[in-house]
Amino acid sequence: MMFYKKTILFFLCLFSSNNFAMKMESELADYILLKEIVDASCANKNGKMIVVESKEKNHSIEVQLERYFQNVRQPGRSVVVLEPGDKYKKLGCSRVLYDEAEQKWRIVKIKIIE
Repeated sequence: MMFYKKTILFFLCLFSSNNFAMKMESELADYILLKEIVDASCANKNGKMIVVESKEKNHSIEVQLERYFQNVRQPGRSVVVLEPGDKYKKLGCSRVLYDEAEQKWRIVKIKIIE
């Protein structure tokens, strides 16, 4: 009987900590922006520079992103650390090559770096 109580308690703790982590991460998403800006290196391909920006002023934030090229997810993840005071970090052009193939990023994970 004691085993079952400990097992249930363990899973309740695990579930609540996962919910807390997911809530924290979703709240952090309000501080991170993916934007397109005009950039000379992308203009000749009819694209814009995609950047990731943080609105958080007090903490460094690590952002993990997945890259898609022509709507196909590419292997690996990009990891960007945004320090307080950083304007933004460049990821790459929205259009690449001369056939204007589309490229984009999607935020996968966000965490505060202590």
